[in-house]
Amino acid sequence: MPILIVDDSNLARIAMSNILRLDGLDDIHLVASGQEALEFLADEPEVDAILMDVVMPGMDGIAALRQIKGMRTFRDVPVLMVSAGDDEDRIKTAFDAGAIDFVPKPIRRMELCARVRSALRLKNEMDQRKARERELEELNSWLHGTNLQLARQARTDGLTDLANRIAFDDALQSEWGRAAREQRSLAVLLIDVDNFKAYNDHYGHPAGDDCLARVARIVRREARRAGDFVARYGGEEFIVLLPDTDLDGAASVADQIRLAFVREAMPHAASTAAPFVTVSVGVAATVPRPSLGPGPLVENADSALYAAKYAGRNCVVARQVLTVAPPPPSRKPHLDSSKAPRCTPLSGIGTPCSEREPGTTPEPSSARI
Repeated sequence: MPILIVDDSNLARIAMSNILRLDGLDDIHLVASGQEALEFLADEPEVDAILMDVVMPGMDGIAALRQIKGMRTFRDVPVLMVSAGDDEDRIKTAFDAGAIDFVPKPIRRMELCARVRSALRLKNEMDQRKARERELEELNSWLHGTNLQLARQARTDGLTDLANRIAFDDALQSEWGRAAREQRSLAVLLIDVDNFKAYNDHYGHPAGDDCLARVARIVRREARRAGDFVARYGGEEFIVLLPDTDLDGAASVADQIRLAFVREAMPHAASTAAPFVTVSVGVAATVPRPSLGPGPLVENADSALYAAKYAGRNCVVARQVLTVAPPPPSRKPHLDSSKAPRCTPLSGIGTPCSEREPGTTPEPSSARI
């Protein structure tokens, strides 16, 4: 345990050093003034205790003590002031400046050793406490990082790295409230990979997982605005939330996504829609009202998606949601072949279809920016 002795008296320095060495403390450094002490400490050596004479020419012990306590490295190093017992005012000033104890002159062996040992125990306890505090800080930091990672994993789909259903529901609630306050249109695209079960059966489940990951990348690439929110809705279904977007704007984005798969031309030998992977998209848009929830918006997009699949797949069906109208009664569209929306499946390019609720007029909405 290194000890620094600061005293202008060579005799006092040697006497204290010899006493401490006889007590088993042999790592001792000697300097003759406060200024020399500061110069010695400037290189930040390891020091566990300092014995400082109060009265010294030039910079006295108290002035040196104040500067030492201002040094971050030695702020917690115990300093014992060496002084004549009748120098009470200076001793009090030294304690106020940060000294923890004093050793009276003339030096008595047992007293010096006891006070220095006590100071070294205090330093050791302080070092152990700081080590525990560092460990706790590192543990808290690790726990914080782990919690953030777990929170992200809880809201992220592991296969596609998109947001999952939980994260989408939260985003929908938030955007619904904002759109209701500002009376801006909000749109949803529900996207389904056509004949995906047949793809899995034909190519195998690992290839099916790769296909879904690729689908996710394409959808995220095409829904490119900063506010657009893309999530995996479940299975081979993906959902896109489009703030500040009316029905026509959302249908346009939906068809961009559909055409992106045509250009990508991922082989799908088992598809009934095309020889490559295609998607069907249901689109719904509305201007929310604060008193209503967002459920009908997603339900109408779901109904529009099934209408698109019923119409032959590889197409878009768009549906304006009137906030006063009830949601569709079921997931399956009640259509017969004579009333099905007409969609042209693509063999290179094609035309998406758009379906609106009969007899209704869309509410005013903002265009997609």
